Formats: sequence, structure tokens, C-alpha cells
Amino acid sequence: MSPAESNNYAPKLTPRQRDFLKRFVELYLQKGKLIHYSEVAWDMGLSNATAYDMLKVLEQKGAV
Repeated sequence: MSPAESNNYAPKLTPRQRDFLKRFVELYLQKGKLIHYSEVAWDMGLSNATAYDMLKVLEQKGAV
């Protein structure tokens, strides 16, 4: 399957969702262990509730 074909299976994310997911992965890789959504919230200047909701949306879209 070509990269273009595989994009058909990638979840459609908004720019904000992509930014959140990117930062979540970056923090995970920096720490080398699982992280809590509150760490991403603090890092991005979001409320814990917003970060939690974002993770739920990303989960529903199959991104996490």
C-alpha cells in the first residue's frame, strides 16, 4: 500500500487535534514512559478538562 493509499485510513484531525497529539507524543518520547493528560494540559496551557476531552475525541477517531 502506498503512503497516499494509507492516508485514506488515517483519522481526519483538526489542526488543534494534530497539535495536541504531536505534543502528547513528544512528551511521551522525552520522558520515556507513560504520561498523564494533565502533563500535556499544563505544557500546552490547557485546562485538565480540555485535555481529557481532547484525548477522548482522539480515541474516538482512532488516533490514540
